[in-house]
Amino acid sequence: MFKLLSLSFVITGLLFFYFPHSKEKFCVEKESSSSVTLNDLKQQPVFPRQMGLLNDTENIFTAAQKQELDKILLNYDKNTDNKILIVSARSFKAYDDYQTFAAAVADKWRIDFNNKGRVILITFSKANRKIALTKAKGVALSDEECQKVISEKAIPELKKNNYYNGIKNAVLELTNKWK
Repeated sequence: MFKLLSLSFVITGLLFFYFPHSKEKFCVEKESSSSVTLNDLKQQPVFPRQMGLLNDTENIFTAAQKQELDKILLNYDKNTDNKILIVSARSFKAYDDYQTFAAAVADKWRIDFNNKGRVILITFSKANRKIALTKAKGVALSDEECQKVISEKAIPELKKNNYYNGIKNAVLELTNKWK
């Protein structure tokens, strides 16, 4: 499990400006009265905000596709004790690889503590051509089964830039295998 720290800033009566072409450091006062530079802020992970079961932050899916995926995910959530979350996330700056970033998102979203740890998170990025599946401790599928679903159902479609079919195929296969 990754322990993530979040910065909370107190901005009372402070004005600050960011000049992208300037070499000057950008500082914001923190609660502990120490300061953070722009370089420190750039290194901090930016996590997508969880807005439901489907979190398309890259706006990859059409409205109809989002509606269809939401329907599948909500029906599955309603009819089983399991939950599948999907997030498209472009940025993983502070991490060496996308899988580590996906695990950090899972930790941030507390998937081990939600739904009795019976949660799978599919994180993908069209911009970076990456996909990762992260499962909580209560998931009854093996790592090999999950890898097979991603390799055989999602990746062939993703390689053809058909993100909707790739993600939908993976979700349908997971819902069939994990009841």
